[in-house]
Amino acid sequence: STLVKVVRSGAAFAWAAHSCTHGIYDLEDMGGVVQSVAVVAASAAIGTYAHRSGLLSGQAQKVLDRLVFAMFLPCLIIGKVTPNIDMQKLVVMWPLAAACVCTVLYGLVSGALLAKCLAPSFPGVFPRYRGLVMVALSFPNSFSVPLTLFESVSDHPVFAGEDGSGGVEAVRSHIAVLFLMSYALWVLARWSIGYPILCGAISFSEWKAKVMNAPMVACMFAMVCGLLWRALERWHFAAEVAPVVVAPAAIALKYVGSCAIPSTLLALGARLDQAVADIWQQRVAQRSSGGVAVKPTSHVADATDSAAPIPEARDPCELAGLVEQASPQRHMQQGDPHLTPNEASPCGVDKPLEKAVTSVVNCEDAVGMPLVICFIVVVLRQVVGAFLGALFAIGVLRELCGVQDRAVLMTAMLQSAGPPMIHLGIMAGISGNAEVETSKLLLVAYSVSLFTSTGALVMFLALLA
Repeated sequence: STLVKVVRSGAAFAWAAHSCTHGIYDLEDMGGVVQSVAVVAASAAIGTYAHRSGLLSGQAQKVLDRLVFAMFLPCLIIGKVTPNIDMQKLVVMWPLAAACVCTVLYGLVSGALLAKCLAPSFPGVFPRYRGLVMVALSFPNSFSVPLTLFESVSDHPVFAGEDGSGGVEAVRSHIAVLFLMSYALWVLARWSIGYPILCGAISFSEWKAKVMNAPMVACMFAMVCGLLWRALERWHFAAEVAPVVVAPAAIALKYVGSCAIPSTLLALGARLDQAVADIWQQRVAQRSSGGVAVKPTSHVADATDSAAPIPEARDPCELAGLVEQASPQRHMQQGDPHLTPNEASPCGVDKPLEKAVTSVVNCEDAVGMPLVICFIVVVLRQVVGAFLGALFAIGVLRELCGVQDRAVLMTAMLQSAGPPMIHLGIMAGISGNAEVETSKLLLVAYSVSLFTSTGALVMFLALLA
């Protein structure tokens, strides 16, 4: 009965907790978990070094991002999904879709409640950063980090015999297909739900452009090609064409696609290092300006802009008064014949002064998000989210729905337990909202993830065992 399955699920959680806390879990397994987390940290550290040495500067990061999402990742998807996809694999994907929906719903609800509860204590922070908190909780890193962690422990005995074979390579191919096919679901959710929440509603044409990107198209293309190839395998034609045409193309896709995950981890390290630089620069600028929030140089207009110097002012309201006094409409009302409406910006401020004032007083950066809120978000995302993901995977998918594929269950749990997605920084940069606070949040989350990811992997492996 359902009650018996719920009791069994609770017993599994109790045994996992007992195993982790009393040292029953094998130390060799613990070493493998730590090693998998260390692989992610070491790869990101190389990206940090590349950023500090100037190899991954701001422009180079943009080029690397375009290569990953327009070339490396689509090649990885096509190379991994096409030879491994079939109707049975598509049927197996439904638990990951259900886990994605539940993770997003948990993040949206918990983020909205957190903003509502903390609004009286932090009136300048909420609802200003409400969208950032909701998106950070709803969309964890569901690809590069969990895939790297899972592949590092794919030789664990708990996954022996998965996908009809005991070989590690077969298990890793099965894992890659699960992550790559579920990536399309997460891309759809990120840009259809997360992006509008972070920066406001977008038009259908913008939404379509964001959703129908290269990885999404590659997923659909690989799925169609894979199913067609399964149909052609029944003919002798497929056996003759494969060595001549398909094999060289598959090798080329493998070479290019193998760059996707390392490049993503390098970009992660570069972004975290840039986050440290932005936060430090913001703190120094605040001290020098008497507490007025100043955006980092990377987000400020060029120094060569012909902006008129602004008198020193410590109060943002005083600077707002400068904007009002410099308004062309105000001068025209006072009879100044040298100004025309064409010289005015849409906000009614002459553009050079608007740039300079905006760099000092920005309605988004006037009040920063306190560090304590970043840690609260990390706990909800990477600790509570991990427990709820395990509860859904073991209690609902395995015990109630009968899902026995351990690779599917592990993928669902890992995708629900990671830090906020790296794309959060890209979304903030595109929208121009909360760029510095996003960098701060990602820095805290990925620093803490060294410990939360280790604990989550130990718990997940104990539950599956």
